Amino acid sequence: DFSSDRIEIKKAGGKGTHGHLAISTNRIECAIGEMERRGIALTDERVYKNGRLIAVWLRDEVGGFAIHLLEK
Repeated sequence: DFSSDRIEIKKAGGKGTHGHLAISTNRIECAIGEMERRGIALTDERVYKNGRLIAVWLRDEVGGFAIHLLEK
């Protein structure tokens, strides 16, 4: 497992066959728009905190890892 202020790598727990990767972004709505323009599919699952969107998952795993964007 590894975590910094921009990325988190977890080998167990949560989604993903082998774990998950979390990538931090300053503006999640902009990141979602950019990913959608590039054809990267996201799930409909969204995580909100205090009414603000803070996380969204990519639909497909990469190398067995689930990936999600996280606004800090």
